[in-house]
Amino acid sequence: MLPSQEDMMEDVEAFYSSLEASSTPKPYTHCVGNNLVEYKNWLAGQCGGLAYEEWRISMCCAAFKSRVTQPMSYRDDWEDQHLVLQAHEDFIKQTSNEVRDRCVSQ
Repeated sequence: MLPSQEDMMEDVEAFYSSLEASSTPKPYTHCVGNNLVEYKNWLAGQCGGLAYEEWRISMCCAAFKSRVTQPMSYRDDWEDQHLVLQAHEDFIKQTSNEVRDRCVSQ
C-alpha cells in the first residue's frame, strides 16, 4: 500500500531540499551515486525484501575501486578473496534454509 499523497509530497520536498543543500543540480535528481545501497535497502524494505548483506556491499565497493584504479584488468584481478568466501558461505546457508523450509512445508 502506498503512503498518502501528502506523505509522498513531503518526501519529495525533503529530497529536493537535500539536493539543494548539497549543491546537486536538478538534472542529477535520478543519480543516486553514493546512496545506491541505502536506496536499494530502502526499496527492498518497502517491498518486504531483505537488505544487502555486508559482504555484498563490501564486494561492490571493492569492485568499484578496482574499476577506477585498474580499468583494463579490474575483472581479472581479484584481491578480496575473503569476500568471495563470505558470499559462498551465505549462499550455502540460504540454500540450506530454503531446502529445509520446503521439506517442512511438505
